[in-house]
Amino acid sequence: MFSHLSHFSPNYNHAGNPPTTASNTPPHTPPGDALTGSSFQSTAGPTAPTSTTAPGPPAKKKPPKKPPKKAPSTPPKPKQPSDWHLCKLQVPEGSKRTKTTYKLHLRTLWELMTQYSIPPQVTDADKAPFMRRFTSEEQVRQTITSSLDDHSTLINDCTQQVTAFRASLLETNIIISGNMQRIQTEAMLLMFRMVAILGLPRWALDVLSADPDSMYNLLHEYIAYVTFKQAAVAHGYAHMGINLEFVEKFGLMRKFYRSFVFSYMHKTTKSEVKSPRSMLKAKQMTPIWKRHAELAKGQLEVLMAQGFKPQIIALAQENEAHSDDELTADGPVYYIKNKEGRLQKNNLMTIRERADCHAADGQYHVALPLEQFCMSWAECVKWKNLSDAEFMERYGKNVLEEYILPTEEELKQMEEWEARYGYEDNEICTY
Repeated sequence: MFSHLSHFSPNYNHAGNPPTTASNTPPHTPPGDALTGSSFQSTAGPTAPTSTTAPGPPAKKKPPKKPPKKAPSTPPKPKQPSDWHLCKLQVPEGSKRTKTTYKLHLRTLWELMTQYSIPPQVTDADKAPFMRRFTSEEQVRQTITSSLDDHSTLINDCTQQVTAFRASLLETNIIISGNMQRIQTEAMLLMFRMVAILGLPRWALDVLSADPDSMYNLLHEYIAYVTFKQAAVAHGYAHMGINLEFVEKFGLMRKFYRSFVFSYMHKTTKSEVKSPRSMLKAKQMTPIWKRHAELAKGQLEVLMAQGFKPQIIALAQENEAHSDDELTADGPVYYIKNKEGRLQKNNLMTIRERADCHAADGQYHVALPLEQFCMSWAECVKWKNLSDAEFMERYGKNVLEEYILPTEEELKQMEEWEARYGYEDNEICTY
């Protein structure tokens, strides 16, 4: 264990043997003289030789104790977008309007006029000057506060910027842009002037970095908070019904800010970067889903009132079983989408997927007859009260003939492969 250490004792020679004790052996010299090569002679004249006794081997030195090992320190995990999210229970009672107004303020700084608009991307070159300029959050805060005081009457190109932004708001007809139009012009000038005073070409924090405490992002956060507070005190958001008591609480406003920016906007921006126009597509799907839901609710009430069987009610409860309308690029034209489980889709399924679509008794069942038997109420009355066996005999078999069902040989072969290699059950579906 300690073979790499060199132990040297003056009472042993280099061969590791004790010194000889013969009378003609010179007396033992101190280690210091032996190391320097000098010899020690007494000035009192010759003296009688004295006998010396060889000392025993030196006591073994105990190896130094090793310091206790420190437990390896694991760096804290970076926060995820979901960590910044505020749930409803974390929003103080009465502060919802203030929270909503702050989000409007941030969208205005960003110049994001619609719900599906995303922030501009930020490069390292954009951030570098500000990362060198600021070294602490306190320095950022003091710089923004003093800039607001020193340039309160500054007139610059921000007037033209605000005028152009207000004109663009008139081109959209949604709630967000409508609320932006009601912000006082003086409040908008305050916001954009502060951005220009600090040397930013526009308010554009690095939302994809997920690092709110970088100097660059802190600069944007304080610009947002200080200008929002100034605008709120000057009644720039009086039409929104905000509570100034909540605006004064910086800790709460920081939670609102980071929940919106580094949770919601981070996710939407990341989604848009990965799949362009995904936000717009999602917005277009919203009214479609609402129409499905409204139609489902009305049809469900009728079917239940008329005493239809549970399998029919189960179909009607699914939003996707209704309407199937999709907007096209040519305007309000609708077409039927193919969905999983429909005839065209079912025949493209694997044998395993088709085998999963049966009831607990191992038989294939259908809930509805062919289309021609559903075109009028008189036709529906003929089959809606039949037993399952009667329905399948008179109507169901005709429906199953249009499907490519697994054969006995295919099922047997499939079971053989699954017994050999294993299979994880899929969700059972019924029609």
